[in-house]
Order: sequence, then structure tokens, then C-alpha cells
Amino acid sequence: MKTKIIPFDAKMAKKIQDGEIKGRIVTKVGGAARIVCFDKKTDTRHPLVVLIHDLLDPDIESVGCYTTKGEVVGDKIYNLCIELPEEAPKHKFKPFDKVLVRNSVNGGDAIWEPQFYSMSQMYHGELIHKMMDGYEYDQVIPYEGNEHLVGTSDKPKLE
Repeated sequence: MKTKIIPFDAKMAKKIQDGEIKGRIVTKVGGAARIVCFDKKTDTRHPLVVLIHDLLDPDIESVGCYTTKGEVVGDKIYNLCIELPEEAPKHKFKPFDKVLVRNSVNGGDAIWEPQFYSMSQMYHGELIHKMMDGYEYDQVIPYEGNEHLVGTSDKPKLE
């Protein structure tokens, strides 16, 4: 199964650990991590207590204290990330298909704009959709059935 790495988010990490969503908490070098505590009382700048599995011997774990952004005191290669299963595209788009596009912006979403589809490609582990005008977007949905979303940042209805 293909996966993608995204920046660490403490709320999402809690949901992963609680089994609410699929994914893994990992270090930047790929070591698996397990958060033991999300609210350590001492040293409130580093409230996460994390067990890191050794890459060479998974039976060995080390303990680290992290910020809510997944940053460790010490070697930055041990900063945390989140690994998510990469979803298969729900739609197969062809060149010149009418679509609505937008990009994720600072944890939110921009407005939907109509475009003509060109192609998709993987870029640094993320699927990017290129339009006929040369601009690239990380979100694309069919225009038909979603016309009401043009100019809004509303979420499309699930199929």
C-alpha cells in the first residue's frame, strides 16, 4: 500500500493512536513511534512523551520528549511526522475534463474554481493535479454535480 508523509499534528496523532483513523506516527528517518503521554506536567514546552523504535532492532525503544509540533530536543532527524495511507483517486480524469480545483491553505481550504484538467503526477510523495493553464492543485473534483461549490470553500458531499 502506498503511503504519504505529512507534517506532525498532535490531534491527528491522538486519533491514530486511538484507532479512529488509519496511519502511523514516525520519525523523519522512518522509525516507528508510540506516544505514551500527551500532557506531561513538567517541561510544558515538550508535553509529549514518545517511545521511538530503533530502526535496526525493533525490540529496542528509546524515550524522547517532544513539542506538540513533533519537535524533539536534540537530533532533528528524530522529529515526528505522520504516515497516512494514500487514497486511490475516486475519479479518473482525462485531459479537457471540466473540474473544480482548490489547494489546501494553512490547515483550511481555498475556494473552488472551475478548470480544465490536464494531468496528475506524484511530487515529493503527494499527488498533484495540473490544469490546462499550467497551474497545479492538490484537490480536484468533477464539475458536474458540484457546480454549487464554485466560489465557496464548502466541502463536497461524499459519494
